[in-house]
Amino acid sequence: MTGIRTPSVSIRSEVKALALPPLVGNPRRVMLATPPGTLEDSYGRMAAAAGELPLLGLALIAGSLRHQAMRCASLDYGALGLGYKQFQRDFQKFQPHVLGITGYVTNMKRCARLAELPELRRFYLWPRRIIPSVLRFGCGSPPRFFF
Repeated sequence: MTGIRTPSVSIRSEVKALALPPLVGNPRRVMLATPPGTLEDSYGRMAAAAGELPLLGLALIAGSLRHQAMRCASLDYGALGLGYKQFQRDFQKFQPHVLGITGYVTNMKRCARLAELPELRRFYLWPRRIIPSVLRFGCGSPPRFFF
């Protein structure tokens, strides 16, 4: 079998990866999260027929933010089996300037529960005139009601 190349030998990158320049100053901290919960929380008695899929949109946004020299924490609390207490600890430790919560039809109750946490209520209810650096935004359909 001479002449047959294995994929590890035949596939080579034509472009060398460039390192990002070092961060200058104090970059913004962005936290992206999928609310804690289980399939039963989202689908009820139909949970046996459902499956958890990786939220690639969250990973894409995180990669884009990192490329723009921002510090980004991206966690899928539901898939990792982490609870609301862990989210609170992570939120307090990271102290983000921007928080993005993944919202889709089947996890709206979990998003609402997350938004009711004391740390997040302070985060979302800060008036711009008091803390102008807080950025709040919403994407998708239902998540806008948090603002």
